[in-house]
Amino acid sequence: MLDSYFSDVQKIVPPLEHCKKIPAGEFTKTVFIWEETLDCSDCRIGLNTPNVNEVSAFQGLNIYPAPTLEEILNDIWEYTQANFTTDYIVDGTTLYKFPTECTEALKTWFCVLKKQKKS
Repeated sequence: MLDSYFSDVQKIVPPLEHCKKIPAGEFTKTVFIWEETLDCSDCRIGLNTPNVNEVSAFQGLNIYPAPTLEEILNDIWEYTQANFTTDYIVDGTTLYKFPTECTEALKTWFCVLKKQKKS
C-alpha cells in the first residue's frame, strides 16, 4: 500500500534528473525526497525525515529534495517577494509565466535563483 502511495507522489514532484540539479542546502524542509542507489540503478520517492541523511548513508543512497509545486512557489516568493497573478510571477521588471505543474515551476525557480545570485 505504501509503495503505491509513493508511486503516486512521483506525479506531483519534478523528475529525479531535475531534482539532482538543485543546489545543496535548498529545499531542506521539503516533504518528499528522491532516494537513489549509489550506482544509480534504482530510485524511489521517500519521506524527508529528521534522520534521513544518516539512514540513507547507512543504506548507501543518494538523497535529493523532491519539492511539490506549492513548495517551489513558496520558495520563489521567499527569494523575491514577487507578486503572483493568475498568469505571471512579477519580480520587479521580470515576468515569469505562472507555472501550473512542478517541473515548470522548478525551471522558473532555477531562473529566479540565477537572477538573485547576480544581484
